[in-house]
Amino acid sequence: MYTSFSIENFRLFDQLTVEPLARVNLIAGQNNAGKTALLEALWLLSYATAPRQALRIANWRESIDYTRGSFFADLFQQYQTDLTIRVQAVDGQTLNQRILEVRRQYRAQQMLLDLSEPDDGDQRIEDVEEFDFESELTFDYLDDNGAASRTSAWLDGESRLGKFRPMLRESRKLSASPGHRCVFEYARNRMNSRTLAANFGSAEIEGALPVIEETIRLLEPRLKRLTTIADIRGFPSIYADIGASRLFPLSVMGDGTKRLLALCLSFLRAQHGVLLVDEIEDGLHYSVLVDVWKNLDLLSRTFDVQVVATTHSYECIYAAHSAFKEQPSASDFAFFRLQRNYESNNIECVAYDDIEAFDYAMKYEKEVR
Repeated sequence: MYTSFSIENFRLFDQLTVEPLARVNLIAGQNNAGKTALLEALWLLSYATAPRQALRIANWRESIDYTRGSFFADLFQQYQTDLTIRVQAVDGQTLNQRILEVRRQYRAQQMLLDLSEPDDGDQRIEDVEEFDFESELTFDYLDDNGAASRTSAWLDGESRLGKFRPMLRESRKLSASPGHRCVFEYARNRMNSRTLAANFGSAEIEGALPVIEETIRLLEPRLKRLTTIADIRGFPSIYADIGASRLFPLSVMGDGTKRLLALCLSFLRAQHGVLLVDEIEDGLHYSVLVDVWKNLDLLSRTFDVQVVATTHSYECIYAAHSAFKEQPSASDFAFFRLQRNYESNNIECVAYDDIEAFDYAMKYEKEVR
């Protein structure tokens, strides 16, 4: 579990430190305050020996740009690719630091020649030359035992039948151990039904369904059990027994039910690691949020998962405060607000690590979102 986390020159952050982190952490802030970017930085640290995960982030944001000079550039503060991104965290068990430094540098220029005769709809040679073959993203990682690794990723490609397809290549010199297991529930990247069913099957094998089904009952009190059934193509889908004459597919029980189930299953996938949740309140009615937070606290302790979630909902913040204030594990919750300092134009972090300080802010309606 991380107890402290800092970022330099990543996205909109000049320098940001978030501490002290607890087992369950909630991040709030106005639009464009960097809530999702903070989760992305944690994600990169967890996969510090796999630069291709940077491309995955770009895919989630729908911001992949292969043009010359632009590939991976949006990771750097204000697109200043001469800067070095630095992400570091203190591991709560070893009290040592994990440090990731990301640099964008130039490779020897390549020239791809496509000798085929392209059709009108195909990628032409002059367009291929505009792809960013010159840039390389390098990850230098130091784990909490002092072991170092260097990995690099760059854009390559191939031409088949007159069509050009960009590809990502990697080279690795590994000696450092990988980071914590990490699962990212990205707000725009909804889990499809087949993946959800596969994760459900894993939870059933592990005997984890009772605590998960109990959480789903917060939205559907009639729920007796969840199960998977294959369709005529052999693809499994999740069905619910709510005491009716037949089972109902999860897909007709509301987006909130599906989102909550996906969230619960993510705890099992992140076991002994970190779960990142963007816009945790999405799809959930405010009236169930207190109980949802209590159950997420239980799941966190059951599967030994550190949670870092974001929200811009006052109801979600209030519910988390109410849930953990009543729990004996109140010290396991921390709340942070990201805000822009308009004098320096930098993002700052306000920490409410003490439940009494958070209680005071809520009681007197101080700005916490």
